[in-house]
Amino acid sequence: MSVSLSAMAQSNQELVLQHRVIANCLKAGEAGKVSLVLSVKDGFKLAKRPAPKLQLNSGPNFQVSAPIDFAEAKSGKDREYYGDLNPLDISILAGKDVRAGQYTLAGKLIYFYCSEKGRYCSRSEENIQLPIIVMEK
Repeated sequence: MSVSLSAMAQSNQELVLQHRVIANCLKAGEAGKVSLVLSVKDGFKLAKRPAPKLQLNSGPNFQVSAPIDFAEAKSGKDREYYGDLNPLDISILAGKDVRAGQYTLAGKLIYFYCSEKGRYCSRSEENIQLPIIVMEK
């Protein structure tokens, strides 16, 4: 069973790298995946170097497998920037004592981008919250 949820940071329309979360329901003591679908706002480009990073905080209830790699689904016009991105598949192990319910994993999305119209480049560090749903055993 999959549930589509918006990440809390997405409500800010000023973000260059917009995202939505597709959370698979996890069971306590079992591994599962959460997919983070990323898209670059029109008029901007996402730099390949330095590579973008997603840093998630593991806690007592959840263990996150690393690394989380960014990959292109389709190449862009410029080799220095990403075209369309593949979703980030994040492997998560729910602790065996986690109760059924909704949880969030806090993290940071760090990337460099350039504005095509404004002709500037900058770095962004966004706090994000990934929703996790744990089902009854």
